[in-house]
Amino acid sequence: MVGLGVGAVALALAGCTDTARGEGNGQDGGQGYRGARYAQTLENQVQSARGNGRGQQALSADESAVEPTRGALRGGSDAGRGGVRAAEEPASERTGRDVADAGTLRTLSGTLANDGTEWYLNAADGRYLLHLGNTAYVEQTGLALEAGDAAVVKGLVDADEVSVVSLEINGETFTFRSMDGRPLWAGGGRGAGRGGGQGSGNGGGYRT
Repeated sequence: MVGLGVGAVALALAGCTDTARGEGNGQDGGQGYRGARYAQTLENQVQSARGNGRGQQALSADESAVEPTRGALRGGSDAGRGGVRAAEEPASERTGRDVADAGTLRTLSGTLANDGTEWYLNAADGRYLLHLGNTAYVEQTGLALEAGDAAVVKGLVDADEVSVVSLEINGETFTFRSMDGRPLWAGGGRGAGRGGGQGSGNGGGYRT
């Protein structure tokens, strides 16, 4: 009987030990599994962060390469618009007749200037656009203008424009209009002068 009791106790102790070992193994195994999953999650996050970083760098590089092109296109477009405006906008929309109607008779002294399209008088109080008249008539007078030459201009002045009555240069005087602004190349009265002045000379070398 004593032997049987001792054996039973030994078996019971062995069973408890195995159970404890099993629980330990189970806990260790669970902790190991959770640790492995946590490590894998961290690694995935690191890989994802690296991938996002590379993507941002590539995007920045692409944007820096595209942006100058956008700027160049905008600049070219603006330059094109500026060129069109410059071509469409003359120095003045008015004719010599318009200026004469609103102007006051004055005498100005200065030097002649040309911007490639228009003739001006640089006077002490500013630059004046000269409306000399019908190109064919001006050429018939024998007038030869040179930029930088001194000149005395008598005309009907409104703002910075002159409907030229006469121009004195190199000791010689050339007359283009009467004192009231009527063009000498037009016959008849004041109304005929308006029609003749506006109808010719706009495309030539002198402003009507």
